[in-house]
Amino acid sequence: MNDYRALLRQVGESESFCYFTDNHLITGRADADWEVGALDYLARLEALYRASGAPFAICGGDWLTSSNEKKSALSMLARIREKAGAMFGEAYFVLGNHDYNFQMHTEKGTVRSPYELTPEEIAATLFADFGSTYYSFLGKESRFYVLDSGIDWNHEALTPHDAQQVHWFLCGLSERDDRHVILVPHMLCIAGERHHPATEACAGLAAAYNARESGCYDGTPYDFSKKTGRVELILAGHNHKDTAGRLEGIPYMTTMAMPTANGPTVDFICIDYEKRVLHAVRRGDGESRTLPLFP
Repeated sequence: MNDYRALLRQVGESESFCYFTDNHLITGRADADWEVGALDYLARLEALYRASGAPFAICGGDWLTSSNEKKSALSMLARIREKAGAMFGEAYFVLGNHDYNFQMHTEKGTVRSPYELTPEEIAATLFADFGSTYYSFLGKESRFYVLDSGIDWNHEALTPHDAQQVHWFLCGLSERDDRHVILVPHMLCIAGERHHPATEACAGLAAAYNARESGCYDGTPYDFSKKTGRVELILAGHNHKDTAGRLEGIPYMTTMAMPTANGPTVDFICIDYEKRVLHAVRRGDGESRTLPLFP
């Protein structure tokens, strides 16, 4: 990890952290069995993290793979929170669609699980520090808005839970003027290239914020004309591949799934706000990337 540590020394005004996503480490096996594979991966991930010098970790979602009974799924999420918190010291969780435990694999195919978890159940287990499956936190130079993308089945329009989060994000942008903002949903796209409706709606508000516009969203007025900060980035997982581009003009980056035959797949990210560039140093499969931000 010498290259990442050298990068951190070179960059003055920066935001740096470890990001990994789509672990899918926990299947419907008996509770006593899942930890063998999961904890081995976490131990290897911890070694990379501690060698990097990154100040905190963002876990991008999908610890589960579904097909668990409700009690078992909640127990596994609680155990992951305990272990990851101890390994990383400062760790922030993003809720993945599979963490809802919403699928059951049967002989007739994959069906909706009767053991699907609720946002309230998951919040009490995995997000006890925040009391909600969506929340914000402060890094060194940035405010991170973490979204709960829900599940991807029949998710063609905003759900009530989505709408709450979009309004929450709008209120955050309206009430604060953070210098740098990063949006962290689990899903950028669903069903191929169709954008997740909540992520797309938040990206539209972010574009208005960056343009210093005034307007109205779903009956709620906003005036960003006097703001000075910028929504810099959307960071997501879900699609199990490395991509980069722009959504509503906002730069985005997605990262491939973590577990591979070669071990954990991790991005060690350093954002140089002075030079307006993001460096993602890859460990595991894939390659390191550089992403330009807005001028």
